[in-house]
Amino acid sequence: TTGIALRDRHLKEKYLEISKPEYSMAVLSVKKLSKACVLEAKAETCGFEGSLTLHGKTQPVSGTAKVKKDGGGYLAEAAFSLNLPDYAVDVPKFAGITVAKEVSVEANIKFGN
Repeated sequence: TTGIALRDRHLKEKYLEISKPEYSMAVLSVKKLSKACVLEAKAETCGFEGSLTLHGKTQPVSGTAKVKKDGGGYLAEAAFSLNLPDYAVDVPKFAGITVAKEVSVEANIKFGN
């Protein structure tokens, strides 16, 4: 979400095309995260590597995650950047204003439960 409902709807419908079944879900797969980050789960920042499937394209991603205990599992707050053209997403434009090709992503992930 961007904080502006109309912009969010426009991005989802026109650019990400989430109404199409093949584009309805984005999947972040974390392939490398240090054991210490998970076992200590002190919400300290750790690096991660993985892949993101978005708009029918899968690309490698890397970023940071803060992992903390959440009941019987864990909650991770991940942050990374992506390049929209790498995922065949047109760069959004409206009234002469263009969004950057490189965008920051934040995701909350539950696991181990």
